[in-house]
Amino acid sequence: MKTQKLQSNEILSHQERDDFSTIIRKAPWLYEPILDNVVAYANTLRSLHDVACGDGYLFNKINHLWPHLELSGSDIDSLFIEEARREYPFRFEQKDVAEIQGPYDVVTCNLALHHFKEPIAAIRAMCASSRVLVISDQIRPKTEEDLETRLQKREDTLRDNDAPF
Repeated sequence: MKTQKLQSNEILSHQERDDFSTIIRKAPWLYEPILDNVVAYANTLRSLHDVACGDGYLFNKINHLWPHLELSGSDIDSLFIEEARREYPFRFEQKDVAEIQGPYDVVTCNLALHHFKEPIAAIRAMCASSRVLVISDQIRPKTEEDLETRLQKREDTLRDNDAPF
């Protein structure tokens, strides 16, 4: 099973990557579900692997809270992996979710499950590699009104600090 984004553009452009990294740092609540769940296990953990780790920013937050954890991440996007390796001292690999080698105490997947063509297969691969699996994602809006409500909430929260995305 290979990771495959549902969108027609298989890989983000350089500008989209830059915009993503800028926006994600202005929206710290997007990481709270992962951090809130890891805290329950943090004292008993040794290793954490993040699937679809992007540019590695989540690791900076995790390492600040729990510096004893051995952190590793994987993503199919080579530019995100290169950026993560430049920015952080953790182990980052360009690989598909089916190729991750556990066992890890925890595997996390933040805001990426909706990109998998076969999310159930991805979850099975992550479960096979971990003692604990923590997934945080968003549900696609079902109507245009739902989308507009979300976009308005985002605009109200970020105000003039938003970047086009």
